[in-house]
Amino acid sequence: MTATQISGTSRRSYEAVLKYYDKKSDTAVLKIEGKGFKSFDLPTRIVRAGERVYAIGNPRGLEQSISEGIVSGLREEDGILWIQHSAPISPGSSGGALISSRGELLGINSWFLRESQGLNFAVPASTLAGAYSGARALQGFLRFPGSPPVSHSQTPPPARPFLDPSLPAPPPPSAMSGPPSGRNLPNLPEQLVRLNVTVSDKSGHRITNLPQSAFTVLENGAPQQIKIFKLEDAPVSMGLIIDNSGNMREQRAAVNSLALSLLRDLDPQDEVFIVNFNDEAYLDKDFTNNVKDLQEGLARIDSRGGSAMRDAIRMSIDHLKEKAKNDKKVLVVVTDGNDNNSRISLDNLVKASQDSGVLIYCVGLLSEKQRKKEATTAKRALNLLVVGTGGQVFYPKDLAEIERITHEVTRDLRSQYMIAYTPASQKLDGAFRTISVVVKGPGSPAARTRRGYYATKDGL
Repeated sequence: MTATQISGTSRRSYEAVLKYYDKKSDTAVLKIEGKGFKSFDLPTRIVRAGERVYAIGNPRGLEQSISEGIVSGLREEDGILWIQHSAPISPGSSGGALISSRGELLGINSWFLRESQGLNFAVPASTLAGAYSGARALQGFLRFPGSPPVSHSQTPPPARPFLDPSLPAPPPPSAMSGPPSGRNLPNLPEQLVRLNVTVSDKSGHRITNLPQSAFTVLENGAPQQIKIFKLEDAPVSMGLIIDNSGNMREQRAAVNSLALSLLRDLDPQDEVFIVNFNDEAYLDKDFTNNVKDLQEGLARIDSRGGSAMRDAIRMSIDHLKEKAKNDKKVLVVVTDGNDNNSRISLDNLVKASQDSGVLIYCVGLLSEKQRKKEATTAKRALNLLVVGTGGQVFYPKDLAEIERITHEVTRDLRSQYMIAYTPASQKLDGAFRTISVVVKGPGSPAARTRRGYYATKDGL
């Protein structure tokens, strides 16, 4: 397999290896070896209806052809979100860029309805960001849904995502370049927003005896109808993310103490995977509840190199969503908060963490060697990550606090209310919706949960 780089009239080809392929979204990631490549960020903002866009492709071999149109909206089909737009594309345009008037890569054109005008569809850039993270994640230990059971030297044929037998069959391949329009999809079931809610009094003591009537859930300030309410010690799927950068060398004893204490608090139904990171992220142990296996994973960690903290967290979120068997999903991040090698930005990671429904707890082992500005930046990053998910952040001053913190995290997880509600608005318009939980009861109780979600399929 080869990949070709075109710059003006010059062309250069490289050997390529297929690292990731998802049939449903028709996305692939190729790995090539070379130097001098320029990197760019993949925007994950929501594309708005009416926004002007440009499609670039090679229809009928006519390289770098450009067409103009507007976004009609976002369409969901078989669990995949597509950008519908009116910029004309033709056979051969698949794989071409869809860009904004500001030059942002909004998506990759994938298919169109041949018998209609202006019904063209592209994979959003947010999907591409997830595909890239999955391909780069943990040195290839993670695999994504839809990875082809074939040799990496072959490209699997695109799938037909339109499989509902109750609907009319799609037109034959000669009539279209992809699946039928999302407008013909059956009605989706009601969506539920799930919340893990911790309730505490003024002294910080958890309150675990309140009835449903004490709770009011507000979305964008409007009361919502609670559909599920329970207080349970639910089993946990947890990712333990350990900073393995050179800056953490002197913190090694604290890291091991915290990790081992946390593992000793596991219940038989819990499962944990261990990731360590420096310049890259590594999966030392996949999901298991065998404490001995997890301890062996910790023993292999040796601090060195730089820090890709944000990438490690994003990849671990994806791993939780793909492989976790329990509904309650948690990440515990042990780090000094520095990051000098991540591809994903802090803003995009905060958004991804809010969308995921994963609880994030951070233990900030700040070093005396960190400059004041570095420490402030590190604290800001960790605080932003936890506050949006409903988790907590801790900054221990010495080893004596480590065991207290691990028990605090465990108690928090074991004493949460699980609340689910159906949003009054079921429209998946991509907008951010704020969430707050108001609790009435003695001791002026206060609730902690995630601050909101983006109204997309992944955000619910």
